[in-house]
Amino acid sequence: MALQVYRIDRSLIGCVGHFFKKPDLPTIAAGAGLFGIPGQIAQVFKEVTTENCYILHQEDEIKRFHNPLGARLLDDVYYIRHPKKARTDCLIPADQFHSFVVREQIADIISYVRANARVKRLRVSIDSGVGASINTKGIVEGIPLEGSASINESRMHEVIIECDAPLKASEKRRDFIWMDDFASTVAAVDDLTGGTLEINEHYDLSFGLDAKVAEMISVAASWMRNYRYHVSCQLG
Repeated sequence: MALQVYRIDRSLIGCVGHFFKKPDLPTIAAGAGLFGIPGQIAQVFKEVTTENCYILHQEDEIKRFHNPLGARLLDDVYYIRHPKKARTDCLIPADQFHSFVVREQIADIISYVRANARVKRLRVSIDSGVGASINTKGIVEGIPLEGSASINESRMHEVIIECDAPLKASEKRRDFIWMDDFASTVAAVDDLTGGTLEINEHYDLSFGLDAKVAEMISVAASWMRNYRYHVSCQLG
């Protein structure tokens, strides 16, 4: 799935760029380092000539989007549109996009397993495709946990989630954002027999984003690769 990049620019120059390239918008629901006019022109020209990069200029366009992190959408900030159809109205700040996606994916995996098995404890770790451990604590802390569960013990590169009681039917999530991408987790849950369950998933977080575009919108090169998620589940 191709990522779409947006920047809000209410200026006259932003209006010109917007005229030459209309942004892809959701249906209506019920740059740093460049200064002055020449810099603005250069920035807008680069955006207009970059595939899947758009300028939002008109208020009615901007109002179709929101920042799922709860902050206002700001001018001259690069945003990446949520890649899933169910969330096409979400614009995530480019420098927070990948950690946001990883948090969503881990939350989906945890919620899916807990909705379909009696889980007592989950041990979660994340590493890059080159084997480097990731600050799992910084990503996983704050994820929504259904029912009686908490992050009881955490280390920099591993988080342990304690589940004090099985989920009640009313507490189980029914809708998931990313589980269509994690067929092996679904299969593992279908085949579980008790004891422990080991979930191993990987995801290409580059989303096919061109390296030059990633540099333009200040996405760290370390995100432009496969990441691996390991969730060890103690059942009971």
